[in-house]
Amino acid sequence: SDVKLSYTVSMPFPSNHMYEIVYTVENYDTSVEGSLDFSLPAWRSGRYNIQDFSSGVQEFSAEDINSNKLSWSKTDKDTWRVKSNGGNFIKIKYKVFSNEFSIRTRGLSDECGFIDASAVIMFAEKFRFDPLTLKVIPFGSWHVTTGLDNLAGEDNTFYAKDYDYLADCPMLIGNQKDHEFFTNDKKFVVSFPPDLNYDADKV
Repeated sequence: SDVKLSYTVSMPFPSNHMYEIVYTVENYDTSVEGSLDFSLPAWRSGRYNIQDFSSGVQEFSAEDINSNKLSWSKTDKDTWRVKSNGGNFIKIKYKVFSNEFSIRTRGLSDECGFIDASAVIMFAEKFRFDPLTLKVIPFGSWHVTTGLDNLAGEDNTFYAKDYDYLADCPMLIGNQKDHEFFTNDKKFVVSFPPDLNYDADKV
């Protein structure tokens, strides 16, 4: 399809443990169905038990291309149904409380951030298998380490062939030191905390 899917993830106040997400759906004729459902998974890749990620969502809102508010309702605990006004553009905004470093789902503190997309980033089932871009706005001098491909020429902007691919590529955001190495022509990156003493080659 010609739909254009783009995300922005920012973290202006890391000590509050809040990621701020904007998800824009463009070039989609909303007049046919009149609404679009957005969901946050109850699963995370590699861990097959049901999670309650939606409980961390705060301040959900939706708007059209002219920043007019769109009405929405929840159809179940992790689905938000946004009513369109017939245009071809829907933007949703929300925040996610993220303080769960130990189970590798979503964490944000004044030291670093970690994102497993399925715990933070909503998707529209209708477009689950469409390509998307993701722009991360790191706090301060932080940078992003991830398996996602960079979008050419744009800092901290990434590309995924679909939502499931995005969910398989966690993101570490902070002052970590990244070391690249190759095995069988495959690139690997290993990241170390900034205050750790280590011999990268030995590791």
